[in-house]
Amino acid sequence: DFEFLGFIPYDQSIIEAGLGNLPLINSSPEVISRVRDIAAHLSIVKPEIINTAIG
Repeated sequence: DFEFLGFIPYDQSIIEAGLGNLPLINSSPEVISRVRDIAAHLSIVKPEIINTAIG
């Protein structure tokens, strides 16, 4: 089974931050918000994955 968790939009500022070794969290508030939403949803549907990854 696969449950759609969310969509992360393409944002050039994320690419530029990664290439420049800059913190991604400062590059695109919209993308970071979407990633947080997906992580929150994932922690509800598969908490064992989050706990293992953060662990």
